[in-house]
Amino acid sequence: MTVPLYVGTLDELRPDLEALVKRDALGRASPDDSAWLREPDHLDEWRDCLIRLAQHTQADQTVSRSRIEAARVSRDPLAYRQAMKAHAEWAGRAAHFRQKVEARLRECKRLIRKREQAANDEYRAHLETRVRLLEAEVRRIAVAAGAGEGAER
Repeated sequence: MTVPLYVGTLDELRPDLEALVKRDALGRASPDDSAWLREPDHLDEWRDCLIRLAQHTQADQTVSRSRIEAARVSRDPLAYRQAMKAHAEWAGRAAHFRQKVEARLRECKRLIRKREQAANDEYRAHLETRVRLLEAEVRRIAVAAGAGEGAER
């Protein structure tokens, strides 16, 4: 009989969540990792990480644009061209990455809505069952009360 070297939860075996979310957004995550992110218990963490990645990308874009502006204000044509070239190279990759992150964010939000709808449906079914039981109890009490009135006459 072989004994596993490590026994723990799947959460403990996961690599850094942000790195996993980046790989998934770019389509480079393994099927198991992608499935793990889409489990109902992990959707909120996945969404929060995607939002952070989109915000960081936006902040990086602002920094890149400010470098261009600083180079323009310095009136150094070489620095300006270098800043523009660096921004152009980075901006293309960043726009692609941000599109991928936003697509995953839409998917994540759709899965969260689906999870919440399932929970609402389950709760609604529970309430309907409870109402039926209470209605049956009320009828039973009414019948018992009616039978009691007939015995008194």
